[in-house]
Amino acid sequence: MKGSFIVIGDIMIDETWLCECDRLSPEAPIPVASLIEKEERLGGAGNAAANLRALDGNDKTPIILYGHLPRQYKEFTDKLDIQLPILPNTNNASANIKLRITDTRTGYQIVRVDNEQLLDKATLSPNENTETAIVQSITDASKKGPVTVIISDYGKGYITPRLMRRVMSCYDEMTYIIVDTRREDISMFQGVDWITPNEHEYARMCKELGLLPNFHPENLHTFLEVAEIHGIILTRGHRGMICQADNWRAVLPATNAKAIDVTGAGDTVTATLAYMLMKYEKMHYNTMVRAANVAAGMVCEIQGTATSPCSAEELLYKVTQEDKF
Repeated sequence: MKGSFIVIGDIMIDETWLCECDRLSPEAPIPVASLIEKEERLGGAGNAAANLRALDGNDKTPIILYGHLPRQYKEFTDKLDIQLPILPNTNNASANIKLRITDTRTGYQIVRVDNEQLLDKATLSPNENTETAIVQSITDASKKGPVTVIISDYGKGYITPRLMRRVMSCYDEMTYIIVDTRREDISMFQGVDWITPNEHEYARMCKELGLLPNFHPENLHTFLEVAEIHGIILTRGHRGMICQADNWRAVLPATNAKAIDVTGAGDTVTATLAYMLMKYEKMHYNTMVRAANVAAGMVCEIQGTATSPCSAEELLYKVTQEDKF
């Protein structure tokens, strides 16, 4: 099954400065970071799209990405064969950059620097023409095969209520729509297929829905009924994840014994679920989410923003091997 993936949302550039930190500054009680290497990778919606390509192996499934990404970073998407139909009209547009200064000896971040306050918020939101292009892209892709849409909403401005209304207006043309959001008010995502919050995000969502006494993971079914969402993967860091859809429920332990960096792990979970849902539609949810859990565990053992180191087929092989023991 070929199909297409369309990722819509906040694109960031995750920049990492790898440094040696072996002495304290004589000017203040802080480490001196001696720069060794710089890395830049796609973050946010860009990382979700990059994960889809990693999972895709050699299949060359069309992946279309909508979000604010300045022209100077287009080589990132070109290298991954990810379509980026809309670019800023100016060559001077700024990217949303997350700079992490990391100690190579320990693998830990010393500090993170965000440039968000310096950006022109108006340039980060889609205009009416962009919204029309996104809807048309979904319609065109649906004529060629199944379409799975990922909404990657980091609250930076690209995902708006108006955009979601227009995307949901072509719900019948989408096979699945999966949402990863940081919002407390998730009313704009009513009717989507899956949502993938972490525990803190989930608790805030429950409070907004008036479910504060019931935010315990045992009450995921109540959350889904009130929010009018089909399924949920609740990520819990070192405690793994809990998943619920219909009358099915799974509690999965974390698979990584030596996590060093959780950056982008949520994008990996969302992308893996999306990939499995569309490519292996007859597979049981349990196998799909276990594959997502394994992928996230491996990503947490990689320094910096990372994508699944395995293709979808390799992940499923790992899951089947676990079943033998």
